[in-house]
Amino acid sequence: EERIARLKLKPNGRRNLTRKECRKIIAAASQEERTMIQLSLSTALRMGDIVRLKWEHIDLKGRWLTKVQHKTGKVTSVPIVAPLAKALKDWKDATPANPEGYVFPAMVARLKDDGDTENVSRIFTRLFERAGIETSREDENGKRIPVATFHSLRHTFITNLMEAGVDPLLVKEAAGHSVMATTAGYTHIGEATLRRAMTKAVK
Repeated sequence: EERIARLKLKPNGRRNLTRKECRKIIAAASQEERTMIQLSLSTALRMGDIVRLKWEHIDLKGRWLTKVQHKTGKVTSVPIVAPLAKALKDWKDATPANPEGYVFPAMVARLKDDGDTENVSRIFTRLFERAGIETSREDENGKRIPVATFHSLRHTFITNLMEAGVDPLLVKEAAGHSVMATTAGYTHIGEATLRRAMTKAVK
């Protein structure tokens, strides 16, 4: 398992998850939770965008997903990889259609009146904990701060793309970031990846 070189931990729940941690979370998840996790790990969609996702945004035949970002209003399209396509098809086959066309209607119903996703976040916090993932820790002032949340899945996807050598401009587009500095702030390069790059560069 490749260790990750991390920046100083900030209380924003954005630490990367290892592949082993992701497998443990997926193994402990329900089909609905698992499909949402795969969406984030394969498209970098934020929780709020996943909860509000509609089937009209998904082209399973052409394998494209139109991302409507609730936070920024930006609309982008990303390809749907084969494992995600299967997960989405299986989920669609397993759930009855709803008039609004939401992919996850039960999760939409959990949104607060102001659209806040706190109730949905709690579901995934409990899931992470069932999988043995530390979700918060005590800081020097005795306050509990988040260290791994649903947003960690988005963070992991973006970093995985960067470590795979994908052009940063393509990563920026996939993440839906407006500026490159935001993309750079999401990535913590793995030590083994850094070692390989330096070995090539330094003769």
